Amino acid sequence: MDTIADTLDAIDPATIETPDARKAFWINVYNFTAMKMVVAAYPVDSITSFKISLIKHPWSKKAIQVGGRRYSLSEIEKEVLLQRFDDPRIIFAVSCAAVSCPDRIPEPFDGDRLDAQLDTMIREFLRNPGKGFSLDRETETVTLSWILKKDADLFENHSGGVLGFIKPYLDAERRAWLEAHRPDIEYFDHDWTLNDLAQAGSR
Repeated sequence: MDTIADTLDAIDPATIETPDARKAFWINVYNFTAMKMVVAAYPVDSITSFKISLIKHPWSKKAIQVGGRRYSLSEIEKEVLLQRFDDPRIIFAVSCAAVSCPDRIPEPFDGDRLDAQLDTMIREFLRNPGKGFSLDRETETVTLSWILKKDADLFENHSGGVLGFIKPYLDAERRAWLEAHRPDIEYFDHDWTLNDLAQAGSR
């Protein structure tokens, strides 16, 4: 990890040629940084552990240096990724290292395949009825990931709301049901338990 960190410090992100390549680069930087913070403090049961940050808010901790400047996770997500690229799919791709987050893809994000990688990740996440999307037709209630609640304003600006955002990622039957109904929206509780193999084994 030290080798990767040294490499990031030596990179000038402005030299990355295409917007998608820059977006993929910063998503990978975010996820590497979250992983690095957890590994440095391990064993921990959550990225919110006091062993990572005494104020129990690791997103504000300056944890990585890129091109000679130090960044926190919050700065990478809010000031770099969301401000510069204005793509709400980003919030599914940056890892909160928790079991309620979307499952990670087994490869880095790549600018040449970024749209397909992001769309596949979101589509698979919404197929998970335990943390992504659940539909109760009897009560006409949709239960969604807390991630969609946390950043609801992003979807108002882009898709007319969270339901407008998720519809293209659903199968035809569930999409048609949503288009024909006005369901109540609820959100899953967010489980901050670390998404590592040790924690998975204990569950």
